[in-house]
Amino acid sequence: MTYSTGNTARPNRRKRPEGGLWGIWLVPAALLMLALAILLLTPAGGAEEDGSAAGASTDSGETDGPENDAAHAPKANGSAPEDRTGDAEAPEAGGLKKTENAAGETKADAPETESAKGEPARLARADRPDNRAAIPGTPPEFAGPTRPAEFPRTVVGRVRGSLYGSFQQHFDSKDPDERLAAEQLAAHFKRLFFFDIDFKRDLRPDDRYAFTWTRTDESTDGIRILAARYESRKHKKLYSAYYYHDPAEVFARHYDASGRSVQKDLKNSPLKDYEQVTSLLKDRRPRHLGIDFKAPVGTPVTLPYDARVLHVQRKIQRRNGRWLKVRYDSSGLEALFLHLDAIEPGIRVGEHLKAGTPIAAVGNTGRSYSAHLHYQIQHGHGRVLNPYTHHGSRRRLVSEKGRAAFLRLVADCERRFPEWGAADDI
Repeated sequence: MTYSTGNTARPNRRKRPEGGLWGIWLVPAALLMLALAILLLTPAGGAEEDGSAAGASTDSGETDGPENDAAHAPKANGSAPEDRTGDAEAPEAGGLKKTENAAGETKADAPETESAKGEPARLARADRPDNRAAIPGTPPEFAGPTRPAEFPRTVVGRVRGSLYGSFQQHFDSKDPDERLAAEQLAAHFKRLFFFDIDFKRDLRPDDRYAFTWTRTDESTDGIRILAARYESRKHKKLYSAYYYHDPAEVFARHYDASGRSVQKDLKNSPLKDYEQVTSLLKDRRPRHLGIDFKAPVGTPVTLPYDARVLHVQRKIQRRNGRWLKVRYDSSGLEALFLHLDAIEPGIRVGEHLKAGTPIAAVGNTGRSYSAHLHYQIQHGHGRVLNPYTHHGSRRRLVSEKGRAAFLRLVADCERRFPEWGAADDI
């Protein structure tokens, strides 16, 4: 083995430039002087070829866009984002199947606290003054009467591609708040008619739509459609919806021109009173495994049928919050109640309960963005069923006490928006 003697010649090292630190700063100093010379020689106002006043500021009114959420960003095919009231559909315990949220994205979970009822930050912009600017005018072939400077506003148009893509043409695509409004309105519009129209398969080019909308603090996302209509060429039918609070009802809802609710009620429903059904079975991706009832926190939940309690989850879980599972005596089917605010103290596993027994209260726990009840029916092995098929359905009618006022509301809409009464040949 050969060892170094230490006398091996070392490579020459680069010598430092002479002059100390002055050599290091010489080049940057020269560049700085050159930049100052160019700035002084440039004529003032030379770039203002468009005639705008020198020094005038331009305020586009734009605010930050929606958060980077795949569930609310426009899809590549131009379809509207799926609307979400609640996301998780299958409990994490008891051997039940887990699913991702409605858009299939990876997203931070809601805080596991009982008071986690805040709305997502992307909805907070609805109340900003700079979000109340006038909507740009619609193209001439789609134009209808509008109130550009204030709410409520009216939009009239024809289907061009998807519903969201059609709505987007009435808004400024460069303004994130305008794009968000179009997304939210498409989701609201779908909920009005999704019991009668499949917006993935039933849309036809040149189907006509019209709606009047406004901003309100009473809605979760700050938007409400006051009146709407849709002329379907496939179904050869005109659908209408008018927002009205019947004095005989707890909540206002949408009715068609004849006074019949546009949404179906579930027979033997776990909720006697609720605002709206916001999601149906399998109407989102990944497939939604039940139906969502929008209702305030604390709304009583009652047992639809005689049942035995299978699981009681009082501690808030990450996805489903507090939840309860029972098995109905008559059918042997399992029923799940998710995102509960509270479960009645006397509810225990193995206990047999009668139909109509109060079991819980509507909440906003787990991965949920607004107060609602997720109701799900399934076989013991996990295959889900449509609650409307199992329970049956009905539609509410405006009460005799409220009918006169409702008909006046419809007539007022027809007078103010005469094009609504002049349907195309369908």
